[in-house]
Amino acid sequence: MKQLIIISFLGLFSNILTAQTDSLLVTKNFAFNDGVYLSFESFQRNEPAFSWDDLSTNLFSNPQTFMAKVEFVKVKATDEIVSMDSIWGISLGGLPYINIGSLDRTSQLTNFAALRIRGKICYFDYEAFEEVAVPIRAYNPYTGEPYLESSVTRQKKVMEEWLMDFNSGDIIRLTPDNLKTWVADDAQLVDAIESLGEEAWEWEKLFKCILIYDDRHPTFIIK
Repeated sequence: MKQLIIISFLGLFSNILTAQTDSLLVTKNFAFNDGVYLSFESFQRNEPAFSWDDLSTNLFSNPQTFMAKVEFVKVKATDEIVSMDSIWGISLGGLPYINIGSLDRTSQLTNFAALRIRGKICYFDYEAFEEVAVPIRAYNPYTGEPYLESSVTRQKKVMEEWLMDFNSGDIIRLTPDNLKTWVADDAQLVDAIESLGEEAWEWEKLFKCILIYDDRHPTFIIK
């Protein structure tokens, strides 16, 4: 019986060592290989299609906003322009960015938002603009009563917050209900999310729930 236990333990230990050798734990600070990823699957494998040494580009990054903007990407060896639509994401200094397209009609730059949290559930955000109708009223100077009402379209700055499933590539907007669905296998976190309100400080707790979930439910890059 004792020999059987020892053999079972050695077998389990061997499997753990094999898993550690063949896979990498994706932590919130995991550093991805730098370069350009043409598909989500290559990102999952941490295998960029091009390293930055292979390319010439015009790229701007802002560490404070976790955003990068790219004008063009060209393969040095062939002088071929890489279509921005074909790029899933990039990695700069180990930090991965996902392609979110153009946020400004007047700009030719493609925007990339950093995955600020990496793990089974990834998180990214960015500032965008939405069009809102603003009412305009004209008032009678004698009576003070409005006699004409119309509306004009204005752009309002909003913060877009999104979740990405590292195992499937699915992307959904960050809301309490959506996050609750994605952490349904963690009853404690579901209860915590259900107790939250809509205030800003409660929203910070929602953000922390993602970190806790990723810590409890590890995911790996399989080599």
